[in-house]
Amino acid sequence: MVFGLFYEDIDEEKIKDFYKVYIGTMDRRDAIDSFYHPVSYFIELRKVNPKKCAIGLVYYEGKPISRRTIFDIRKYHVFFFGRNGFRIF
Repeated sequence: MVFGLFYEDIDEEKIKDFYKVYIGTMDRRDAIDSFYHPVSYFIELRKVNPKKCAIGLVYYEGKPISRRTIFDIRKYHVFFFGRNGFRIF
């Protein structure tokens, strides 16, 4: 497993990796429609808040399996924590 923390200059590939786990979590948790956002929502959010966003991703065998997104790093407001249901043990 590999953990990466990405901030300020987060490329779209990392946002798409985040999104894969995000959607999997929303589906698994049977989230209400208002929690579903298109990937473009997160890309735009990063563009308008480049210094206030961070994404933590855990990769296993090259695939993202867990993520955490932080908005407003100074205050550690954390949103969108989840995993893709993957269990190692």
